[in-house]
Amino acid sequence: MRLPVYLLNKPSNISMIATALSFAGWAFPSFGVLRKGFGRPATVDPVAILVLTSWYVLIVVCFHVGQFFGTPRSGSHTQSAPVVSLDANPPYYIFTIIAAIGLLAAVAKVVGSLSLEGAIGFLFSGQANQMREAMYDDYQVGLLSLRYVVVYPAAIAIYRLVTRRRLSLSIVVNLLLLLVGASISSRLTLVATVVTSFLLLNYDVRFQKIRVSRVLLIGALLFSILSVFNYSRNYGFYEERGQSFWSSGFAEIITYLGGSAQVELATAARTSDLVSGHEESYRELVDVEEQLNAPSAFVTLHQHMGYLCWLYIAVVCALFGFVFTHLVAKGKTIYLLPCGAILYAAADVWRINFFGQGIFIVLMVVGIGVPWFLSFVASFAAPRQIEA
Repeated sequence: MRLPVYLLNKPSNISMIATALSFAGWAFPSFGVLRKGFGRPATVDPVAILVLTSWYVLIVVCFHVGQFFGTPRSGSHTQSAPVVSLDANPPYYIFTIIAAIGLLAAVAKVVGSLSLEGAIGFLFSGQANQMREAMYDDYQVGLLSLRYVVVYPAAIAIYRLVTRRRLSLSIVVNLLLLLVGASISSRLTLVATVVTSFLLLNYDVRFQKIRVSRVLLIGALLFSILSVFNYSRNYGFYEERGQSFWSSGFAEIITYLGGSAQVELATAARTSDLVSGHEESYRELVDVEEQLNAPSAFVTLHQHMGYLCWLYIAVVCALFGFVFTHLVAKGKTIYLLPCGAILYAAADVWRINFFGQGIFIVLMVVGIGVPWFLSFVASFAAPRQIEA
């Protein structure tokens, strides 16, 4: 079986596929037992369908426009310094150090608030969200924000593990750092790492020959990992509802996908209410669980920016479509890492405005800043080496 992976490695395509999955999650039957994040499905209103179709067509078209203008007209890759190669060790170790500093700061904050015994107790009792709340208590942007960078060295570690088929100390360390980051902070880092790793492993590949058995095995592994993180955070919630480890893990995925579509379908025909209402006003228009605090990028952008959000999303998608293809054109370098962040943002565009989140800003600044700095140092040192 051959998979057209090139279709998955473009922001325009991945945004469209992910949005389709969101509505598929909304339409998936509960069978009377699965949690979906809502009890009564929203009415499919023709006006809502027209508005949402226009919104997502705008997103896809603007991504395409940005990608078109970001691609070099010659179609060839631009020359980059060897020091920023994807297989070079200096950037890999620099990202590892930055991520470790951020995660150590986060762990210190959590342990300082809960104690080490308390943090471990919350983790194994299915109340890991308490650690996240402790970290965000009196939160300040700084060293703690660097924990997000773990996505980059973890993605490189997975890339090296798959391509070299050899386990090393640095790979083990970075995978452990990823697990720590996902445990105390957000599962988004784990999903973003998977997306970025996929881009690294399939760079410049149009079709990938795959085995169905291997895909099913990897899918089962990812599902199991996500279910473990879900249970570590929401054990009590699902226990009260009599759901098992496996059913709760599947229900969480369906809720994650379909909850946003539920909110969009119920509010798209009433954007005037979103624009004029308060931050939680959308809840008056839709049946959705109180626990779902990330309703939809469509909803939150309308509430925060009014109708200007249409211009905003068009500019942002075109800009990062351009940045994505511009960086990809640099070849198999660590510039692919911020491309992974853009790809994940595009894949999550139906749920949150990831482009405006702190994690995305940190990933872009560090992801572009580190290779730029290394290239600058390399270009500065080269003439001196020749003279010597």
